[in-house]
Formats: sequence, C-alpha cells, structure tokens
Amino acid sequence: MKRIAISILSTIFLLTGCGEKENKKNEKKVLIVAQSADAKSLDPHATNDSPSSGVMVQIYDNLVGVDKNLKIVPSLAESWEEISPIKYEFTLKKGIKFHNGEELKASDVVFTFNRMLKSPRVSHIVGPMKKIIAVSDYVVQVELSNPFAPMLHHLAHPASFILNEKAVNENKEKYGQNPIGTGPFKFKSWTPGDRVILVKNENYFKGASDIDEVNMRVVIEASSRVIGLETGEVDIAINIAPVDLNQIKSNKDLTLLEENGFGMNYLGFNTVKPPFNNKNIRKAVSHAVNVEDIIEAVVLNAGTRANSPVPKGVFGHTDKITPIEWNPELSREILKNEGLENKVKTKIWTNDDMTRLQIAQIVQAQLKEVGIDASIESLEWGAFLEGTAREEHEIIVLGWGNVTGDADYSLYPVFNTATDPSAGRRTVYSNKKVDELLNKARETTDTNTRLESYKQVQEILKDDVPLLPLYYPKYSVGINNKIKNFKISPMGHHSIYGVTF
Repeated sequence: MKRIAISILSTIFLLTGCGEKENKKNEKKVLIVAQSADAKSLDPHATNDSPSSGVMVQIYDNLVGVDKNLKIVPSLAESWEEISPIKYEFTLKKGIKFHNGEELKASDVVFTFNRMLKSPRVSHIVGPMKKIIAVSDYVVQVELSNPFAPMLHHLAHPASFILNEKAVNENKEKYGQNPIGTGPFKFKSWTPGDRVILVKNENYFKGASDIDEVNMRVVIEASSRVIGLETGEVDIAINIAPVDLNQIKSNKDLTLLEENGFGMNYLGFNTVKPPFNNKNIRKAVSHAVNVEDIIEAVVLNAGTRANSPVPKGVFGHTDKITPIEWNPELSREILKNEGLENKVKTKIWTNDDMTRLQIAQIVQAQLKEVGIDASIESLEWGAFLEGTAREEHEIIVLGWGNVTGDADYSLYPVFNTATDPSAGRRTVYSNKKVDELLNKARETTDTNTRLESYKQVQEILKDDVPLLPLYYPKYSVGINNKIKNFKISPMGHHSIYGVTF
C-alpha cells in the first residue's frame, strides 16, 4: 500500500511538474530525461559526481573523446602529436563557438587546465601537467613533470571539459550555475531539486541536434521514473531499479537498454576513524557480508560479483584475485580476538537511492548476526557528498565509475594519499606502497610494468580492506519507443546528442 501511495503521489508530481506533454507540442521537440539525483554543480572543476556529469556531458566538449572500443578520437582537437613522453601538442579545430559566441582559442585551453590544476576535487586527473602553452590561436602544447601513460584518456574525462575563459571570469563563483560550453546543448535554467533545462546549440560544430530542448528532471524515487515512462511524461529514465526491470520489459511501448558498465559498487570504511582504523575490524565486517545475497535480493542478478575495485573490461583488471569470502564464524573470531565481541556500534551512510538503501539494510541485518550493531542514515546526494568529504562517516554504501577505461582512474583517485577525500578517496585510506605502485604505473608506458603494478595494488587492497567491492553493475535505461538512437555509455554519462523522436 505504501508503494502504491508513493506511485500515485509521484504520478501527480510528474503531471503537475510537466503539465501538458511538452514533447508532443508541434512547435518544438522537447525531450524529458529523468535522473535519480540533482546535479551538485555544472562547473567541471567543482565536482566529480555522476549526476552532475550526466548534465555536463550535454553542455561541454573535451579536446579528445573515447569511442566504444576505448580508442582516443578527435573532438575539439582535430589532431595531436606526442612530441616526447612528457610533451604533447594539440591542434584545435577552427571556427568552433562557445555558447556565448566566443570562438574557441588555445588561450581557453590554457586557462581551463591551469584552473583545473588548482581544484582539490579534480586536479589529480591531470596532476602531472606542469606547463600549458598557447603556441598560436589554435595550437596548444602540454608539458608534463613526468611521463603519464593514461594522459589522453584523462583528457576525455568530464573534469577535462574545455571552458571559456571570459564566461568563467564574468560569473566567478556563480559559474557553476551559469555554465558555458561548446557542446550540443546550451544551458537555459536550473531549478534546484527539480530540473535543468537545456536548449539546442544551433551552431554546434558537429551539426545541430534534432532535439530542440532537453528537460533533465530530478526524480529520486526509482518507481516514479518508471511511472513517468508509462504515462508518457518521461521519455528517458536513467538508472532503472532492478525491481522495475520486468515492468519495462513487459510494456510494449517501452524499451529497456542494458549494458555492462565500468562501475563498481562498494561498502567503504573511514579508515582513520575507530574502530575502522584497525584493518582487522574492517575484515570482520567484510567477512560478515554475504555479497551474493545482495546481488540476488537487491540487484536481482543484474550485476557481477566484484573481486577488486577495477571493473572487468578496464585495462589493469585481473581475475587472479578472489573476492573476500563470506565467513561469519571468522568474523566473530576476529571480533573476539580484538576484544570487541558484541561491542561494535556503527552507522551506515547512504544517499537517498533505494538500491543503496536496500543494500544498507541487508548489511545491517548481516552485521547483527555477528554482534555488530549498525544503524542506517540516508542523506540527500549533496549532503552525502559534503559529509563524506569532511570525513564524518564510518561506513558508506557508494559506487565509483571508471570514465577513462584505464585502471589508474579506478585506483589513483580512490586510494592514493595525494587525492583529497572530496575527489574520491572517501575511505581516507593511505598506504605508502600503494602510492609508490600507482605512481610507478602512471610514469611508465610499458604495458607489462603497468599491469604488474596494478595487480600488486589490488592484492594489497584486498588485504587492507579500505572497502569491500560488492558488484559491477549493469547500466539500465528505460526509453519510450518513439525515442531513437539513444546509446548507453559504459562510462555512465549518457549523451543525448544524436537522439531523435
């Protein structure tokens, strides 16, 4: 009855929010996209979260992109040359205009990367950059402090979107609410907690979109996103909950798109806060969690058991590491040996996502079986990010997506001591050997050396247990059958460009 009541209220909310079905108006083509959380900022240097990137990918472009085979392809740069292992030269396409009418110039690229290097949230992505020079209006040279194997892949990251210097300087601290890019859609308005409205960029250098307006709605309740699809008030629903998959599959007017992505969902520990500053207690918790139960009961098998933080398909993943075993007896034994039998009380943090909340509830029940008393706190997405960045949490249920296809991005931002907690190191984990291996893997282009370094890192992480990898999820998107050419990105940030009715 509670679910029915929520569904009815959600339907009313969708109807009153949209009024007439905008995408059926004759005067313009309006696409309604439902996301599970609001953006935190539309400044690529102010945040590094998926809901924000899901909007920003419509607004901005990178120097280079990554195709479905993880190959680097041109974007704003028409060509590039590796002059030496520490120097790259990029030639920009001419005549590309930002949304404010300014032409893209090398000076904008220089400004973007210098600004990026000052951001504690995203500087690690291009950390080895030492000097960025505008050789001419359309040629940029980037010099590194040391060789950086995943350099080009990191330039395809959402944090590396190219900004317009004039627009940023004019808006200053308000830029995150007034973004200017070169992308297929221009920013129109943002009603926090409700929607972001984007309009077609008529002068897009790849050709104008067939869609006139994109209305990116915030619909937190997973079942409400499906209801929106069924009523026609939503055209595309991102992040379909496992429990709703069959509902879409059985509807002749809807299509369910699923694809294995480069994500990893995990149970993370604040490794500097007692008792989780003791790795034996982290092991006790990990052995108490039956991950297969979570995959079956919550995800309904729409995910693969994770054996490490590096997802399958990403360069550097290894199958030679076995997942941490479910062993409640060992968990109880560890707690007894540490003198903490029936004495551990903790709190599990999650954001307001039903799947993560259900995971937290199962973990809570399983921890109770071994004598650990855990409560659950569900926070709004922005509050969750801020609280974990301030290291206020003890245990979290969260995920990390790889948007480069290289193990460096699965490991360095999440585990390297030099990375700020707000940038991804929310376990506050630090290990000198891990730092050394990750830096070694970054600074060589030798494939075998990199693979061996990443294998060693994954072995250390299994022993230290800063987090318990749960599963590699599938990305699930529901669409109305009138929508054509929508493609799921394995990186998790799905572009609307190319979509038609």
